[in-house]
Amino acid sequence: MRSAPWRRLTALAAAVAVALSAAQASAAAAEPPAPDPAATQSSDLGPSQQGFGKRLIEDLRALISKPAHMDSGDWTNLGLAALAVGATATLDPRVRTWAQDHRSTSSDNFATSIRPFGSWAAFATLGATWLAGKAWSKPSLVSTAEDGLEASIIAAGLVTPVIKEIVGRQRPSYGAGHATFSPFSGSASFPSGDVTLAFSVASVVAAHASSFWLKGTAWGVAGLVGWERIHLDQHWASDVVAGALIGSAVGEWVVRRHEPGTGTRVGWVVVPTVGPGAVGLQVARSW
Repeated sequence: MRSAPWRRLTALAAAVAVALSAAQASAAAAEPPAPDPAATQSSDLGPSQQGFGKRLIEDLRALISKPAHMDSGDWTNLGLAALAVGATATLDPRVRTWAQDHRSTSSDNFATSIRPFGSWAAFATLGATWLAGKAWSKPSLVSTAEDGLEASIIAAGLVTPVIKEIVGRQRPSYGAGHATFSPFSGSASFPSGDVTLAFSVASVVAAHASSFWLKGTAWGVAGLVGWERIHLDQHWASDVVAGALIGSAVGEWVVRRHEPGTGTRVGWVVVPTVGPGAVGLQVARSW
């Protein structure tokens, strides 16, 4: 399905706006579940007492219903996010050319070693955190693991796959060009699922952690997952940015919904910054 490049990029940005609306519209307005009176004796008891399955269902219901109540601030944030993805899309061919021109055997090996953190290694980390929390009687670790799993299910298991199917963008390695879209064709480049998963876990870990180094490590690993997706020619730069925004937004929303005291807390999002001759991270305030 081909059309003018700007129409394709506009459709790309619009798809991100639709995806992010569900995750971000309720971040400030979401109300946490009523606490169990018997649980108020301990300040460290988290939302895990409610039951993971029940919380997941309730949060999915809240996620679906909240976009209807978006205010002007929500729409502004979504517009900025969509603009960021659309602007990055205009640089996709140049970024890909630069990345492929700077590949080597050692960089490919390093990128391959990073890739599991966008799939099974992310879940392994959450599982180890949950087990440690149970073994050492640390409800905060259990909450971190369960929030991370829920964010991963919502962001990487539901939101991103739906957008992938609707957008149907060709991967760069197929050689069809960055503005080639075939909706419902099975093409699955936009957004990046690995990056969505990595950033959803990173945002949850960073929100729960008190250590600056742990926060930095979480964001750094997620950023490397974004880099390796571009480096191995599996995704366009805009695929990576969209995945990072979706994962970060959903992770932040899940944590805020489960922790009553975090509604006014300032959150921060770290997303990969890519361009000809430059690859890095950009720090921005989350909404």
